[in-house]
Amino acid sequence: MTITCNIKFENNPQGIYFAGQNLAGSVELNLGVAKKVKAISLKICGFAYTHWSESETYRVNGKNHTRIVHYRGREDYLNSTTYLIGSPHANEIEILPGLHTYNFACLLPSNMPSSFEGPYGHIRYTVKVTLERPWKFDQTYKVGFTVLKQLDLNYDNPDLRLPVHAETIKYFCCWPCKSGPLLLNVKLPIGGYVPGQTIPITLTIDNESREKIDEITFKLKKIVRCLSQTPRQKVKEERVVVVMKRGGGCDKFQKKQYQYSLLIPALPPTNLSFCKIIQISYVLKVKPIVAGMHKDNKLTIPIVIGTVPLTADRNGSVGWVNLAAELSDGPNSMQERPTAPIEEHPDVVCVPSYDDAVKRTSLQPPSYEESMYGSVNIDEPEESHPLGNPNTYTPRYPVYHFGTVQPSAPTSNETKISTEL
Repeated sequence: MTITCNIKFENNPQGIYFAGQNLAGSVELNLGVAKKVKAISLKICGFAYTHWSESETYRVNGKNHTRIVHYRGREDYLNSTTYLIGSPHANEIEILPGLHTYNFACLLPSNMPSSFEGPYGHIRYTVKVTLERPWKFDQTYKVGFTVLKQLDLNYDNPDLRLPVHAETIKYFCCWPCKSGPLLLNVKLPIGGYVPGQTIPITLTIDNESREKIDEITFKLKKIVRCLSQTPRQKVKEERVVVVMKRGGGCDKFQKKQYQYSLLIPALPPTNLSFCKIIQISYVLKVKPIVAGMHKDNKLTIPIVIGTVPLTADRNGSVGWVNLAAELSDGPNSMQERPTAPIEEHPDVVCVPSYDDAVKRTSLQPPSYEESMYGSVNIDEPEESHPLGNPNTYTPRYPVYHFGTVQPSAPTSNETKISTEL
């Protein structure tokens, strides 16, 4: 191939930025032979896009027909085009063989939501170089970069510092065969977490019924709501199990207490207000498995995933303690914690904006790890002549390495959720 292109981000090889930061880099164009172009343009864009299709039935002249309807939505945050050489209306320019370097810079808007890739929509940021050629198809080269909208749990919602207490009561059968109740009680030390942190769960089962609880399932779920604008407004919801664990059950007329923990992987932060067409939230679902024909009885607890962890306030109501000391070693406890050693990441360049936030803790700045959902192809359908192989991109998210250090919580003013079935 006689031409190669490379886009590099200045002092940021992984291409990770906060909304409001300055993006800077360079384009390296290496030509094996002279090349004629009208212009070389560089486009930096950021947008949210949703798309899915559904079949619907409609009636014409008394007959039913089926058609495919495509639902779409779009929200733009950044669209900046700069001509490195030439212009669309300029005469031909011959670029000599060799390496040509062009620098660029752009201030990112402060209202940009965090990067996200999903099956029904994405929030994507790219830098694209286009060689506009006379009487030929244009050639393009594109890379994606990650934008993070900082969600500091210390300032998002003061209720996140409070313990969460959720319970549900289930009665099996009905009068005159009605049994005693099954009571599930779940406690969390706080309501907000970050990737790399574990969610400590205290579960109490008070089974006064005649039914045996075979096991308990714990699921951290990501809920993505994609909204369309055309041909009409509609919502497509995706629910994905991020982490799942199975725990011990409880015999009839027994009471047990368990301790569990769920490790949060690299995930996009909660996003309920920064994007109008894509909303991301998380819930913890706790469900007892009972044999026989019984209606599901489960607890759903909202969880906020942020980018900066909770730290001690002036009163010390949330501090850093050893999680192992919180978990009971009693005969009914089941302590499940990660045992693998924490890996070092010496090659990771940390975004400077985290420094001030992390100084409030004894933690090291986070590493930035690839999303657990892998890479996506970011080439658009109209980009039929890209330079090189198809362009793939994987968003990265901050992941903290706590070891056994986790946030404790106050012992009063609990946030309580109660459900009776």
